Amino acid sequence: MAAKRRLPPFAGLLAFDAVLRHGGFSRAGDALHLTQSAVSHRVAALERHFGAKLFERLNPGLAPTRAGKRLAAALTPILAGLEDLNGKVAAGPIRFKLATGQALLGWWLSARLGALAAAFPHLEIEIAALTHPSQRGRVRADLELLWVKRAEFAGGPQALAFPEETIFPVAAPGLLRGVHDWRALPLIAKTEAAEDDATPEWRWRAWLGGNAKRAALRFDDPGAALQAAIDGGGVALTRSLLAQDALAAGRLKRVSRAAMPSAKIQTAQWRAESDALAGPIARFLIAKAADA
Repeated sequence: MAAKRRLPPFAGLLAFDAVLRHGGFSRAGDALHLTQSAVSHRVAALERHFGAKLFERLNPGLAPTRAGKRLAAALTPILAGLEDLNGKVAAGPIRFKLATGQALLGWWLSARLGALAAAFPHLEIEIAALTHPSQRGRVRADLELLWVKRAEFAGGPQALAFPEETIFPVAAPGLLRGVHDWRALPLIAKTEAAEDDATPEWRWRAWLGGNAKRAALRFDDPGAALQAAIDGGGVALTRSLLAQDALAAGRLKRVSRAAMPSAKIQTAQWRAESDALAGPIARFLIAKAADA
């Protein structure tokens, strides 16, 4: 029986290489789409494996120790050889399927797909738009971006949360011109069927109490409701991530400073077998959301 290989942790080797090439843990984290702490932990695990310190901290910056220099000299050609396998083994780009809700795709993700493709040039990324909550988990995808109730999300190695969001009312700037009280404007709401499944912050009565009037327009899709608001159809409730670009572009305007915490959160979830690709892509997208 062949002896078991005693290999150094590959994640630690990649982290070490990134710190060396980028000159610090923070910049290495940006390159790997990891936190600075995660990079530090991976390098520490590598140091425990070798029983030697690999970096010494300077003021400012850091430098490889003697052991670090020996590792760098041996590791650089190994990683270059591994990178060459992309052209030698793969018949073409690696296909990666990402499933996401239609509203998130149209109002936030689409504008960031170019940056995603540039960050992962060896992938051919296929996007599957989920048009109904019942499709969750039924589409065979490498990574799913799911909008779920906070209480139902446990997190884990293959389940990460985006930054927390708030819910607030918005309208087209032209509709608000000359209006002293936005509450007199037409309201845009979810359909009754969609509202039955909605958390309280999505219902106008939570905002207006007994003064809530009948909605002028109702939609089962939050993206369609946002478009109706942009087109001057009334005031719509939206979540911060969906409205981010439209607010920045001046197509929408918040009608007041009031906001309610969202009882749901945007998540990235994937299977363990997709970890090598789905994890870095999920962290890349979450970092983009955190940049807002």
